[in-house]
Amino acid sequence: MRIYADIQPRGGSIAVINVNKHVKNLIVMARLITVFRNFENEDEAVWALLNPSIDSPQ
Repeated sequence: MRIYADIQPRGGSIAVINVNKHVKNLIVMARLITVFRNFENEDEAVWALLNPSIDSPQ
């Protein structure tokens, strides 16, 4: 959360890649779903984080 507090005011974001169902449930239960963006793979995450105003490619 410290990292998030440091980067969020600068427009940064945090992502998780390919987390299993258990971890995803923990993120939701801890109400951190608005903090961590979830992606299936690294390429998708990098593209989305570098292009925040564009929908991800099909």
